[in-house]
Amino acid sequence: FTLSSELLAVVWATIAMNQLTESDIPMTESVWHLLSGRFALEWAAVNSHFVIGMFGFMATIAIRLYFMCGQGGMGLSVVGMTTAVLLF
Repeated sequence: FTLSSELLAVVWATIAMNQLTESDIPMTESVWHLLSGRFALEWAAVNSHFVIGMFGFMATIAIRLYFMCGQGGMGLSVVGMTTAVLLF
């Protein structure tokens, strides 16, 4: 799940980059106007898949550390620290 989200983010970014270089796009006031106008779908897809991939990566780390450190106090503290980093 994590790897596929990160790969989708790269694919969407590549598609947007190809559209930028291969087509004739009129000048806009700023980069934000360009992204929110013509590339809104690509912008949303790259951002959402990147964030979902990072959440999945942190969850994978937390689960692995929980099982490696045991289900006792040490395992729960490691999961708590990982969750705190994820929420920060």
